[in-house]
Amino acid sequence: MTALWEELGLNPRSGRRYLQHYEELKDRPDLCEEVEAGAKTIAQARREAGTLTTKPRKKTSLFHGKGAMGFLEEVKAYALKQLEHYEEQGILSPKYDDNDGQVSLILTIKL
Repeated sequence: MTALWEELGLNPRSGRRYLQHYEELKDRPDLCEEVEAGAKTIAQARREAGTLTTKPRKKTSLFHGKGAMGFLEEVKAYALKQLEHYEEQGILSPKYDDNDGQVSLILTIKL
């Protein structure tokens, strides 16, 4: 098969992939015709036939590049930013205590 793909000017890996796509769509001649006519891409046809599988997306670590302390600093900055909005309206009265790297937040809500 490799010689055939090379003779056709295709990378052998691409040729194997096209053959696999053909095998997946051979029971759906309507989709094959639409792909050949250019009305649909192979991915669209495979999705419609239910044979397209997506790779699981890699989740990035919350600590990536900054470590646990950097992440906690971001959380603290976000929380303070959100609280500022309510403080401006006079709804919340926060009190912060910072003891030996431990931050305590006490909120008083005015109703």
